[in-house]
Amino acid sequence: MELVGKFFPDKIKNKINRIKQGLAPAAEPEASIQRILPWDVRVAIRYGVKLDPSHIESLLNSGFINESIYLTTKALGNDKEKQLTFLSELTDQIVQDPKNLRAAKQVIDKAIKTIDKSYAVNGTKLAQVSRQGFDFWDKKFEELSSDEVQIDSTPILIAYASLIGIRHFIVDPDGTARRTFMIMVPDYIQDNKEQICGYIITPTNPKGERVSYLPKNFQRPDNYLFIDDAVRTGKHKEDIWEFWNKDKGSNNTLDAARFRTLVHVPV
Repeated sequence: MELVGKFFPDKIKNKINRIKQGLAPAAEPEASIQRILPWDVRVAIRYGVKLDPSHIESLLNSGFINESIYLTTKALGNDKEKQLTFLSELTDQIVQDPKNLRAAKQVIDKAIKTIDKSYAVNGTKLAQVSRQGFDFWDKKFEELSSDEVQIDSTPILIAYASLIGIRHFIVDPDGTARRTFMIMVPDYIQDNKEQICGYIITPTNPKGERVSYLPKNFQRPDNYLFIDDAVRTGKHKEDIWEFWNKDKGSNNTLDAARFRTLVHVPV
């Protein structure tokens, strides 16, 4: 017993002791398989190199469909017509055949090829998702999209990282088209020359009519719920709330119950 305690770590020592007692070794918990970002993307993030369209394509080819949707939509932010076309074609495909990942990849790949070759984005958000687990984020968005959370509220996704979970807001786990939701883009909100603030998506509409621009002066729904990916300081939340209630005066206090956040990131 002394030798066991001296030369073997506790895990092995416990196994040996159980065998000596005529017991089967304790069952070990199944290790969850954590997906790993493609090599070129890991290197870019590690050395602070911004991600370009080739990195997004690498993600897509490695099976990171949700993350490719997020980065592709963000990359098309300087061309709203292309962005609208992509969101429309993606929504149509997901509603038509939710489990057909090959068809989804074709839609995303087509959009990636339209991205300006000079485009580059910081990979910090992707690194955060990788650290916390891609499946963890996917599960959280699935929970946030559930009818139990939404009740009768209109979900409003705050672009762009929240689009990692967009498919959960398009169809439910059974593949049935969900009700109307919105995407709000902070960059459009802050641009005084911009006429739109995002997109409105109605999965139950006919093909080609499911996605349209959301003008800044749209009629605010009575019941709504903002969905954001992370909160650091709360400033982002305050800006959204100010825009949403700009006609109600400065005394309109932020209602935290109107927000759902995937994760809280320490400052």
